Amino acid sequence: MLRAAWPRVACPGRGCNCDPTVTNEDLPFVARRVDWADAGLVEGTEVLLWPAASESDAAGGVLPAGSEGLAAVLSWVRPKVVRFETASPEPLSELLLASTLAVGGPARFVVRKSYQIGSTAVCEPPREIYLVERRELFRVLVAAPVSVWAEQGSCSAHSLDCSAGGVRVYLPWPVGKGAEAVVELELSPGERLRAVAAARHCSRDLDGPWVTGFEFVSLPPAGRRQLSQFLVRQERRLMPRVKSFTLVECRSHGRAAFTEGLASELSPGAVVLDLYEAHAPGDAMEVKLQLRRQSFGFSGRVVACTAVADGSHKPVRHRVTVCLEAPGDPQEEQVREALRDLALENLASG
Repeated sequence: MLRAAWPRVACPGRGCNCDPTVTNEDLPFVARRVDWADAGLVEGTEVLLWPAASESDAAGGVLPAGSEGLAAVLSWVRPKVVRFETASPEPLSELLLASTLAVGGPARFVVRKSYQIGSTAVCEPPREIYLVERRELFRVLVAAPVSVWAEQGSCSAHSLDCSAGGVRVYLPWPVGKGAEAVVELELSPGERLRAVAAARHCSRDLDGPWVTGFEFVSLPPAGRRQLSQFLVRQERRLMPRVKSFTLVECRSHGRAAFTEGLASELSPGAVVLDLYEAHAPGDAMEVKLQLRRQSFGFSGRVVACTAVADGSHKPVRHRVTVCLEAPGDPQEEQVREALRDLALENLASG
């Protein structure tokens, strides 16, 4: 049997249980069909393409080997047109099986090619798309304001990630496993979700804050809908995720001067930085970068920090994941377009 593989679409950092190397041998194919209009595809996302025999190929449980697929980028998604960019002008089959990542999870569908000009393939969108169901609740990186009322007291903080079942936050004090607290999550300005939650784990690194995972004890149907809509919005902000080494300027802790860092992964909602200084979860950070000769500035908060060691096993730098606040629709769409162009440049350079 050929090994089935999804394209390697990178996770924004620790705290997300989306495994970019998951295969159908690891994950039974349990899919739900959605209409093309509800597919949740994002321009600039990586894709693998294979020749297809029929439109029913997307409904099967096993994909062709990833090594046999053609790497591409989803460059255009419209109600009546979907467009792919490839690294070469090699003629593509009339029917194409596509595997990519949508807002709802790993996705597959079959498209019919209308025409091809060089490395650009213009296709008719399919009537439906198959989204692979995740086996567990999917955690989305997000630095949302959170208020917590527990036996130890009350505090305001920010989340590190969130799922339909709970939220992970940093606290100034530890919470015992199983202890209940009232957690209020700000979903958007003026929209809050309050629920009773139980602590499932609590730990910290050295003298940093206590990172606590809360599971919601109960949520009313209206609260579940609110939370689901919030997670979809935030997950879309984390796409596309483009791997590219880009110089950035950043500062934190209220410092006056910016320092240079190197971004290894970018999305409209998060950036992964390699820095010489460690940063604790919740640290506020400003980030400036240039994309396609456009300058962008963001505010955000650290949600993950991992030491990167050299050959002597001594930490030489830190990989810091920063969740970015939404800058507003015009700038976010400009960032998304610039990242799509960056993904196409990466594909062309090979």
